[in-house]
Order: sequence, then C-alpha cells, then structure tokens
Amino acid sequence: MLLNDVQKKTIRQLPDGENYTIGGVSIGEEKRYEVHRVSETEWKAAVYALMICLYVDYFSSTDEVINFIESH
Repeated sequence: MLLNDVQKKTIRQLPDGENYTIGGVSIGEEKRYEVHRVSETEWKAAVYALMICLYVDYFSSTDEVINFIESH
C-alpha cells in the first residue's frame, strides 16, 4: 500500500501512546494497517487481513514504519 502525504504526516506526528489505523473492510479494503506509537523512540506496526493479524513488528523510526506499510 502506498501512503499519501497526509498519512505519512499523521504517522510522523503521532503522539506517544496513540494509535492510527489505515485501510480496512469499513472502507472496502482487504488489508488494515495499525500503527501504535509506544514511546518517543518506538513504534509498533501491524498488518491485518480481515480480522487476522498477519504480521507485527517494532521499529525505531517513522521512516521504518512507512517502509513496512508500503512494502506489505
């Protein structure tokens, strides 16, 4: 999934402890991506197909999170 500039900006500005969801069946997309900013230096990103978690990983920068989403 290619992210637009608004989605990238939202990920980069996500406050600590907050979540951001992209896609999903509610908007007619099969995959859903969830980003959670765990702390100032750690993000958690997950990809789901319907309600099944396919992959979860932790990252140390927003660029890594964006690359993960765009490559899955």
